[in-house]
Amino acid sequence: MKFRILIISLIAAIAVQYPAFSQEAEISEDKVYELMFTDYEAACKMMEQLRKQGELPQWQLDITEGDLHFNNGKARLALEYYTRASSAKELAADKERELDLIHRRISCYDAIHDDAAKTALCQELYDKAGACGNAPMQSVALFNLGKTAYLQEDKQQGYRLMEEAVQIMESSEYEYRYDNLTYNLNTLILYNLRDGQNEQALNWLQRAEKLEKEEDKAGREMDAVAKRQNRILLAYKTVILSNLGRETQAEKAYADYLAARDGRSSEDYIIMPYLFHIGKYEDVVSMNKARRETFLSRGDSVNYYMLTINRSIANAYMEMGCADSAAVYYRELAALTETLKKQEQESQALELASTYESERKDIEIERQRAQLKARTLFIVLLSLLIALATGFAVFAHLNLKKVKSKNKALANELSELVDCRQKLYSAKVECARLRSLVQEEDESRKLEGGGPDLWDEIDRDIVNNRLYLDHDFTRAAVMAKYRIPKNLFASIFKDNTGTSFTRYINNLRLEHSVALMKEKPYFTISAIAQECGFQNPSTFYRLFYERFSMTPTEYIRTRCHGEDQ
Repeated sequence: MKFRILIISLIAAIAVQYPAFSQEAEISEDKVYELMFTDYEAACKMMEQLRKQGELPQWQLDITEGDLHFNNGKARLALEYYTRASSAKELAADKERELDLIHRRISCYDAIHDDAAKTALCQELYDKAGACGNAPMQSVALFNLGKTAYLQEDKQQGYRLMEEAVQIMESSEYEYRYDNLTYNLNTLILYNLRDGQNEQALNWLQRAEKLEKEEDKAGREMDAVAKRQNRILLAYKTVILSNLGRETQAEKAYADYLAARDGRSSEDYIIMPYLFHIGKYEDVVSMNKARRETFLSRGDSVNYYMLTINRSIANAYMEMGCADSAAVYYRELAALTETLKKQEQESQALELASTYESERKDIEIERQRAQLKARTLFIVLLSLLIALATGFAVFAHLNLKKVKSKNKALANELSELVDCRQKLYSAKVECARLRSLVQEEDESRKLEGGGPDLWDEIDRDIVNNRLYLDHDFTRAAVMAKYRIPKNLFASIFKDNTGTSFTRYINNLRLEHSVALMKEKPYFTISAIAQECGFQNPSTFYRLFYERFSMTPTEYIRTRCHGEDQ
């Protein structure tokens, strides 16, 4: 899942052995996460015990219980706990926790199909994550905005945002990188299948399989989450290969899915198109009835999963010629659809009522305060505000003109600097060529002093071959190539450049970025950073500003778009 899920699956024997939580040592937050996917009722009872103990803060318990309900299909209930945790005073200064809770609430609104609330929170998450340089959370916001755009039929924009989000998350070192990428890749596989883009769906599937192999190499345990993802990928693989006409491979993938299936698998809905395709309608009915019984046993019969289940059963009965049986499920499907529609309308009405009540109270408070003020004081304050506003407007206008003029001058200087550096390097190359015709020095002499000939050769190699554009380029590669002792390396760069190896490489990358922005102003900042050897766009932003006293965006806008108004 997308949330913080520290799941170490319990096998059935352990769950039976400790049903009553009789020992105090067994009651813990980690145990709730362990039971989350294996025994929902037991996990709920343990949450009650944790609250009675009173050892953990209320907001932390709210987050844990929200995770418990969300991961068992109860998004509306989870949203109540996440919202309450968000209002905790203890978290007011914890920006990371604030972003994390916004992320959770977005997932809840996504699950209950409240696009308006979800979009507003996505924009809030994107802005706040950008302000504190949190790229993974910006990825989360972008992906959810992409999903919304896709579902609103702007599919091109939706795919673009979702693919950009995946790239950001893949390049991050986020603690929950795997959980988010798993969700993102699964979603892209599903959407491409819906659109009949089977080749693209296969590409995303292969990326998801590669991610699983990376996790296996990292030594993860094959817990409940890993097993579930394995079943999901096998189910998608079966459907995709069948759609592509690779029936033999599809049969093998289906056999692997059945081998991995745990009786009542929650992933059976994915395999349904394949079963309909090959005419295994009895399997469609039996699998979906098993899932239906699971929801009914929980008392959770009104949800979107039940819509899919009833529709699949009804369609299978129709294919089998059992019209009476199909009619039963079609009637239930219609009733369930109407109930869900009413639930969504009631939810929206409650939110509107809450917003209205809050605004009404604010207006009343302001009205009472205004009545306490004397007319004379009001006029004085109003006059002062007008004067201040006028002064501020004049100041802002003058300052804006000054800033724009400064930015334009800086942009021109940067362009001239890059041009001069290019000419300088060309001249150095020519000088080196001429020098080589009249003088050759012994290799040992070059190494002893780290003299200009050695430095010129190193500098020429790095610049002419653009080695600095490789984000994996290191000082070790230079020392190995030119056989430079470790104790002389730093002094060679310091004597000839006046700076360190790292700053020297970063300066070359920054100068290249200026030329690239002039040549291709339509490139995104992330793309420019990657092209110039920076793995992290935020690092590129920071170094560019430190070097040139303006941001990359300001340079592009000023120099490349001709901002002179």
